[in-house]
Amino acid sequence: MRLNHAEVEAVVRDWTNHALLGEPGEVSSLRDDYVTHHLERCVQVVDLIPSPERRGKLLELGSGLYLMTFLLERFTNYDLELVQYWDKPDGDYESILVDRRDASNRKTYTFKHFDAEKSAFPYADASFDVIVSCEILEHFLCDPVHVLAECHRVLKPGGLIVLTTPNAMRWNNISKLIRGRNIFDKYVRESATARHPREYTPAEVVKLLEAVGFGVSQVDTRDLWREEEGPFLKVFTRCSVRMFDAADRLRGRRESPTARWRGQHIFCVAKRKDKFNRVYPEFLFERAHLAAPLIDAICRPRNASRG
Repeated sequence: MRLNHAEVEAVVRDWTNHALLGEPGEVSSLRDDYVTHHLERCVQVVDLIPSPERRGKLLELGSGLYLMTFLLERFTNYDLELVQYWDKPDGDYESILVDRRDASNRKTYTFKHFDAEKSAFPYADASFDVIVSCEILEHFLCDPVHVLAECHRVLKPGGLIVLTTPNAMRWNNISKLIRGRNIFDKYVRESATARHPREYTPAEVVKLLEAVGFGVSQVDTRDLWREEEGPFLKVFTRCSVRMFDAADRLRGRRESPTARWRGQHIFCVAKRKDKFNRVYPEFLFERAHLAAPLIDAICRPRNASRG
């Protein structure tokens, strides 16, 4: 890792001591837990971002509570453009962070707010050198292809997208199912996009990116926090998966989901190619061309003429 540990700690202390103006007290009390859960992922993402000699432009999709933003400001040579989506009207917004050590010290982050699945990104073509999309892909409800089309458009030729997303085939999911526990998120009444409607496997992330017009240069899975299962269940789960892998190899199946790809999070770096292909891969989408006419056939207006 190229980031200095002491400098990372200083950035984290600075972030922890900043509270959003109007932030609920319960959120402030959970900032240390937020760091425990998210810091390692954020640091590893920053470590994947190239450091240009000349200052570049970076788009951060889903800035959240700004921990990643603090790290990007300190450790990368980019001007940042921030995006949020919290089920508000599209437009320009700002967040004000107050330093609890000195109330007169404030940071203001301006950001664009829009629904990335439906809206055109409010940026010109080839505006950015890098796009950071961390823990975003799994939140899209219907159309990640539109999001990737816009990312492709606003990236410069050869620009990078650095993406992380939870791994659907992680060990923890397998152990939960073995114990009869549900692996799906709870509903969030305040926001349909807050939960994970669709998680991905590493192979699916690569297939999706490459199908639409990106070249994947790096993909792996990484464990970022301690698993819940005990040692016996961990051994049992891993042995079971390896047995299935061995059986698949004996049957000549070479695309078996091997034990190698069972980390908690997928980390992927992909480069923008020249052409975007607006395709909806079969592994991810049902027969989309049938959905609209079928719905129209079912939902005929009551007074429509009968055919």
